[in-house]
Amino acid sequence: MTDVLPVDVPRSKEDELRAAKEAMAGPVPLIPDAPDIVYHLPRGLYHSGTWQTEVQLRELTGADEETLAKAKDPVAFFSLVIALAVTRIGEVDLAEHNVNEKRSMLSELLIGEREQLYLQAAAVSFGNSKEMQFTCTNCEADQQMTILLDTDFPPREVEDIDKTSFVYTTSRGAELEYRPALGSDQDEVLSRKGITLAEQNSILLSRCILRANGQMLVNPLTFVRGLAMRDRQQMMALLVQRQPSISLDLRTICSTCGSEQTIQLGWGDIFRSQ
Repeated sequence: MTDVLPVDVPRSKEDELRAAKEAMAGPVPLIPDAPDIVYHLPRGLYHSGTWQTEVQLRELTGADEETLAKAKDPVAFFSLVIALAVTRIGEVDLAEHNVNEKRSMLSELLIGEREQLYLQAAAVSFGNSKEMQFTCTNCEADQQMTILLDTDFPPREVEDIDKTSFVYTTSRGAELEYRPALGSDQDEVLSRKGITLAEQNSILLSRCILRANGQMLVNPLTFVRGLAMRDRQQMMALLVQRQPSISLDLRTICSTCGSEQTIQLGWGDIFRSQ
């Protein structure tokens, strides 16, 4: 028995085009798809009555690079990387949505979870290992270090990660119900150009504080501006503690003089091949 197809079996236009190219230049090389990776978020996306935590990410391509080149600022670049790389979260198939819809859906994750996904997108696209250059602050010797994305940047462990609201009692005895900050809160704060850190804090607090003594806030921004400074600082500290964030600070030892060094990386350092 032969495995050659009968001559009357029709071929698709794609097959005919490939055959024509092979006749002129030999077999057309096919680039296999890179394997996706799976990552588990600590809380994830709420869907169908449960937290969806298993995330599937793909390697970014040249077409994605062209899309990222059009990002208007680092904030847009950050969220765009995640939207392009993530294809699924649990039962939610993000591949069915356009990039703007994906950015909106992923903005409902915790801020720290978005950082974790950005790190994973870098790992699947450029590899887990990176060579970094730095100069010793003590002896000024040029140094090289190897970083591993899967071990050198552990996310903060957060208690009660599934809880959606908490209570803080102010110095004046008021009970404030608040929720952890989401990616959408971060996007809103960072979209306000030219504002101070204090103004950024006011915006974030106004979005995260839900009720005061059981009552909805009529004007959240006016309310948080009226809070005592010490309460605002305490609440900002609590919002930070509620995030499974990643620190990009690394400690290493200078191979020349032996002094301990702290290397402060940025997200741009993470998202590159070397």
